[in-house]
Amino acid sequence: MARSYISFPQLVDIIGIVDATALCKQHGGCAVYIAKRPEKCALVGIICAVAVESICAELGGEEYMLPLGPFRRVPIKEAVAAMLEAGFSHTEVARECGCTARYSAMVARDTGLNAAPRKKPQKARTGTDGEA
Repeated sequence: MARSYISFPQLVDIIGIVDATALCKQHGGCAVYIAKRPEKCALVGIICAVAVESICAELGGEEYMLPLGPFRRVPIKEAVAAMLEAGFSHTEVARECGCTARYSAMVARDTGLNAAPRKKPQKARTGTDGEA
């Protein structure tokens, strides 16, 4: 599934400043699927019903990377670079540093660092050697 990015001003134009701020506070820096139908949208309870209808009508049926919003902390490029050097993935860096995975990838590209590949969950092993 393709993932698009939406900026904070674009989000404000669609759902208003209060709901855009609430949405970014809850899911900023992460990818969120926006359903086509408001009753199936996972954003119910985070933003008001009118905003859910508006965002579903405008962006429904696609996954969007949400911006951090107006409350971005001090520059974090150094922390991101340090975590990338330590071998963390872009997702892990984003969660820990409070940035987006997209920003982590940009820092990696600009500094020549590579993130660790995303780890696949391992299947549980069952004892088949006859032990009880």
